[in-house]
Amino acid sequence: MRRPRRGPVATTPPTDASAKGVAGLRHAEAASLRWRQYDATQEPLGGLSLEHTKTGVPRRMPVHPTLARVLAQWKLAGWERTYGRQPTDEDLVVPTRNGTERTRQEAPKALRLDLDALKLRERRGHDLRRTFITLAQVDGARRDLLETVTHGPRGDIVSVYTTFPWPALCAEIAKLKIDLREGELVELPTAPTHPSRYRRRKSAPSLEISCDPIGT
Repeated sequence: MRRPRRGPVATTPPTDASAKGVAGLRHAEAASLRWRQYDATQEPLGGLSLEHTKTGVPRRMPVHPTLARVLAQWKLAGWERTYGRQPTDEDLVVPTRNGTERTRQEAPKALRLDLDALKLRERRGHDLRRTFITLAQVDGARRDLLETVTHGPRGDIVSVYTTFPWPALCAEIAKLKIDLREGELVELPTAPTHPSRYRRRKSAPSLEISCDPIGT
């Protein structure tokens, strides 16, 4: 089983892939997500209130601790650095450079740029959702509770009448073993310089998700 490894760092905002790969969101759910839908104060994990779902039924998704770190870094610094101002509750979490909702045609292009930078094979954005569901189960998450947060209740009457407590749903999401990786970037000189003069700095944490367990 492959897990995040050292390698190049993707340069585009990380939360688009993160929302799909560490929260199992569909494209429309990730693209339409606004900051007001994220409650970081919930316990034991923060939660996403998903309004625009494929089934039309709103649902809540626990936020994995790793995704919570990514969202915090993105909101506190990355979003403002990219769009020139601090985000409001009504702003999209991962808009385009123009501040609009990312379309189905635009998302694959951004993903392809990241895959090229990370030297990974081509894949679809939906593969991130599939990988999240696969790896969570491999790490011990209960299938029925995982299905509740990623798909909502089934159509049968027992599923509709069943409501799992929030801490139970959070416990299953937290079982996914994935974390931010720390690396070190070395600033290369433009002309030959003695190694003692190289200036080193720690890079910002980044997230990489491998889709190999589910094949092509």
